[in-house]
Amino acid sequence: GVSVANASQHLRIMRDQGALKVRKQGQQAFYKVANECFIEGAKLIGQGLREEHRIRDDLMKGNPSRL
Repeated sequence: GVSVANASQHLRIMRDQGALKVRKQGQQAFYKVANECFIEGAKLIGQGLREEHRIRDDLMKGNPSRL
């Protein structure tokens, strides 16, 4: 996992850059993605990574047909 301090630092950076919105309630902070395009972008990155992993798996199995 990731430490609370590390997660907090990443959340602060994303908030400062405008990727997240924050609502504070007492000592709790609730984060929300500022723009739905960021979610779509993350999905595309995940899709690309899955495709690259499949290609690597095929190459390791001796099946370069996907290149």
